[in-house]
Amino acid sequence: MNTLIAYAGKHGATRQACEELMRGLSGEVTLVDLGAGETADPADYDRVLVGGAIYAGALKEEAKTFLEEHQAVLLTVDLGLFLCGADKKEQRQETFFADNVPAELLSHARVRGHFGHQFHFDRMNFFERLIVKKVVKVRQSEDKLDLDAIKRFASAVEQAPAEGMDE
Repeated sequence: MNTLIAYAGKHGATRQACEELMRGLSGEVTLVDLGAGETADPADYDRVLVGGAIYAGALKEEAKTFLEEHQAVLLTVDLGLFLCGADKKEQRQETFFADNVPAELLSHARVRGHFGHQFHFDRMNFFERLIVKKVVKVRQSEDKLDLDAIKRFASAVEQAPAEGMDE
């Protein structure tokens, strides 16, 4: 099975999460950084995993645009969705999905996951550091990627799709 992982991040945490995710998947895996202007046609893949970083409740625009522009095709493939962000509350994560992913895609996605976050103060501008310090109450760089969540997501993706799923 060939898999596309299409993502958009800003400071490297989402890319790192996607690289970890790749290690847990079988078959040919293509990693596409939408934020860097890379592109891929999801119709060329059996399985498509799309996600990105959440900032102030909003999914990175490139990931959101990819979902919207390719919705028709994404509804015909095995689809997984993931987020990277600091809010670990399951209810908030579901709100982030609902607020940022078209409803039809959200209900079609076989797997959803939240991979945690990293704050790289050395990669942030002054205003980004200020917001993180004030809103999230983090004063220095931290690595809270949830490697177990990424492994669970990969394992769930590797499970065969349910009978009756569109092909």
